[in-house]
Amino acid sequence: MKKIHSGSVHRKSWTSELHFSHNLQRATLIFCLTMACFVASLIWSKEALAMDPIRSESQGLVEKPESQTLNQQFNAYTSGGNILAKYTSYLASKKQRSIWNGDTWKDKAPKEFAACEKTYKKIFADGIMKMNIAFGYSDNFDRTLDAGLYELTIDTLTSSCSGQKTACGFQLIQGTSRKAILEKQIRKPAAIESASQNLKIRMTIAYSAANTRDEDNFSGGKISAAQKSATRVSEQVFFGGIQGIVKNGLRERCDVCVYYGHARDGGGPDFGPIPYEWRDDEGKTDYSQFHKRRTNYRLLLDSMEKAQDEAPALVAVLACYSHSHFYNRKACIDRSAPNCQAKSLASYAANSGFILTTDYSWFENFEKTFGTMLDGVLGLKCASAINGNYAGLRGQLDFKESYKIYGNFLQ
Repeated sequence: MKKIHSGSVHRKSWTSELHFSHNLQRATLIFCLTMACFVASLIWSKEALAMDPIRSESQGLVEKPESQTLNQQFNAYTSGGNILAKYTSYLASKKQRSIWNGDTWKDKAPKEFAACEKTYKKIFADGIMKMNIAFGYSDNFDRTLDAGLYELTIDTLTSSCSGQKTACGFQLIQGTSRKAILEKQIRKPAAIESASQNLKIRMTIAYSAANTRDEDNFSGGKISAAQKSATRVSEQVFFGGIQGIVKNGLRERCDVCVYYGHARDGGGPDFGPIPYEWRDDEGKTDYSQFHKRRTNYRLLLDSMEKAQDEAPALVAVLACYSHSHFYNRKACIDRSAPNCQAKSLASYAANSGFILTTDYSWFENFEKTFGTMLDGVLGLKCASAINGNYAGLRGQLDFKESYKIYGNFLQ
C-alpha cells in the first residue's frame, strides 16, 4: 500500500477547510442577497399596490403560487379551515345589538333601536331580504382571484349552522359556473311585522373573470367574447340588482347590494380586465383612462337614480378608497347632456345607506372586511355592532382599512 506523507494530508485538509470556508461565505452572501431581494420585493409590492387615491389604487392582492387555489391560500394563513367561516362565526358569537335581542337594550338606546327596527321592517316588508353580491374582476399581476373569493363565500354560506352562526345554512337553489342563487329561512324577530313566523333571505352571487389567467381573457389583443359575457353577468347582478331586473313581469331589486373588487382609482366598480391599450410598456395601468371616463361610476349613479322609487337599503362598495372616490365626488350620469346635474352617492343618502372605506382594502383582510359586512347583514345587527366591528379592526397589525356606514342604513 502506498504511504501518504502527513504533510500532504495537512495540505489537503487545509485546502478543504479553505474551500468550505469560501463556500460558506458564498452561501451566506447568496442567502443575504436573496432575503434582501425578498424584503425589497415585499416593500415594492406593498407600495405599488397601495398607492394613494390621487395616483392610483389596487386591491392589494398578494402573489401566491399559481397551483394554489384561493381556499388553499387562506388555509395557509389559518393553519387549515375556512377563514371566512371562522371569522363570521367569531363575530356572531359576540354579544352585540341586533333586531333579535332588541328587548334587552332598546330602553338604553331608543334612537338606535328605532332606526334598526325601521330598516329591517322595510327590508322584510315582502317577507324576504334580497341580497346581491358581485365580485369584480380581481386582477393580481397576471392572475384573477374573484373565482376563489366566490367559492370561499359559497362554501361559507352553505356550511352547517351551529351556535350563534348566521352566515350559514343556505341551500343552493340555482347555480351555474359563475353565478349562484342561495336561500334560507330565518325565524321572525318580534320587532318585524309579518304574517309568517319565518322570513327568507335570498342571496345572488356572481364573479367576473372568465379565466384565472388575465391573458386568457383576451383574444387577438382584445377582450374575448367569453370575458365580455362573464362581465355582463356580474354587472347585471350588481348594477341590474340596484336599478331592478324584470322577472315574470315584475321588477325585482336587491335590498342589499354588495361589490367587492377594485375601485380603479375612481373609475367605478369594475367587472372586466384592463384593455391592453390602457397599459404602458411595462403592463402598468394608465389610470388617466379611468379618470376621464369614470364609466362604471356613472353607471352606478345611473342605477341609483333609476332605483329611487324603491331604493336599496344598503349598497356596499368594498374597494380601496371607495368613500373618497364615490361618496362626495360628483359626476354627470350622461356627460353628453347639456347642463347636466352632477351627482355622487351622497346624493342618494336620504334613501339608502353605504358601507365605504376612506383607506385601503387589502386582499389579506378579505375575511375581515367582507366578513364584517356579511355577519352584520345576515345577523340583522344594528349600527353600533357593524361600525364597532369595523372600528375594532383598525388596531390590528398592518390593517389600513377604515370602513363604516354612511347614509341612512340603520341610522
